[in-house]
Amino acid sequence: MKRNLTEQEEHAFRLVHHSFRGLQKQSTANIMDITIGRLNQILRSVRAKAPQLFPILTKRQHQVSELLDGGIRRCGIARILGLTLKQVDSTVAQLHKLGVYEYHRPKTVQYKPSMDSKVKQQF
Repeated sequence: MKRNLTEQEEHAFRLVHHSFRGLQKQSTANIMDITIGRLNQILRSVRAKAPQLFPILTKRQHQVSELLDGGIRRCGIARILGLTLKQVDSTVAQLHKLGVYEYHRPKTVQYKPSMDSKVKQQF
């Protein structure tokens, strides 16, 4: 079977991907003794060869995604991970942008003065 990724590409991928080490790009670049720009080139090459391996999530994004998939609400996620609700909301927005999580905002109720007559008629 032909190897699709070079050893350097596989090493970089395993260092940054959330299913493996999940390191930040700066740490990965330091370990590999390359610049972040070079690391980004390597990851773009990996994406071109194997798009099914993407997106790469941060550890926090992965944790929040797993908890959301488990049916945990945002306030519960904040408590479990020791984050603020704002941090959880920001992470959920990032996941949504990456196409990992689809969230639906609840519909809001709007008041219009024309509704008064309908409400009075029912009572």
